[in-house]
Amino acid sequence: MLAETGTNTPAKRPSFIGAMVTSWTSILAWAADLATRMAPDYEGVSAADLAALYHQAPDGRGASP
Repeated sequence: MLAETGTNTPAKRPSFIGAMVTSWTSILAWAADLATRMAPDYEGVSAADLAALYHQAPDGRGASP
């Protein structure tokens, strides 16, 4: 998952990429371990926080019409 995320992340910053850990197929310890192994310029956030960050992006990607 980490390799795929790094490969598919856009070069322009800030960048947003959605990756979801589903509780019914994953163990929480696995998700916690994944978070510790992410590259330093990546940050795990909740879906609500991701939406808020996207709307605050300086290039207006998240601006409402």
